[in-house]
Amino acid sequence: MSLAEIKDAVTGLSREELAELTAFILEQDSPDGWDEQMERDAAVGKLDFLIHEAERARQEGTLRDWPQGT
Repeated sequence: MSLAEIKDAVTGLSREELAELTAFILEQDSPDGWDEQMERDAAVGKLDFLIHEAERARQEGTLRDWPQGT
């Protein structure tokens, strides 16, 4: 489904449905929602490529320290 199709569908929602959708979207965009997504992705290996990239950079001697204060 495209964004245009979603926008078109949203225009047909009742006020109550729009409020429910708004709450759902805000929940998805919350820091807690992002944390939960990261945990799910990590658990199923979707983030393993980051470990592999870091290991490759370490072996090549190009791995940099994490910036201080971030």
